[in-house]
Amino acid sequence: MLFTRLLGLEGPDGDPIFSPDGKQIAFGTALAQPYFYYANGHIGLVDVERVTCATSDKARDVQDLTGQFDEDPRISDWGPDGIYFVGLQKTSTHLFRVDPKSKGITRLSSRRYLLSRRCVR
Repeated sequence: MLFTRLLGLEGPDGDPIFSPDGKQIAFGTALAQPYFYYANGHIGLVDVERVTCATSDKARDVQDLTGQFDEDPRISDWGPDGIYFVGLQKTSTHLFRVDPKSKGITRLSSRRYLLSRRCVR
């Protein structure tokens, strides 16, 4: 099996997820921020065709979808209407959706219903 390195940013990158059409990859990233442990995380986006030709090794090579989100987003899923992620607001965990085209972020859970780290099935 052959692997291709897609990212070469400083700091952690992880939790990759393909778009429904397979043309893009969203992932959690520190975007090469110094002292990333103390900074907010981000959801980055790259085009598969571009990164298979040349590794994205600079933050400017990655589209930052959550630069305006003032917490650490954690990707959950990518649906036809956007990328779903969980994040804190004050002391509550909520579900959000970001539109990859407009970068608009919508909170989907209400103040009344909070998310838990435990999943009940």
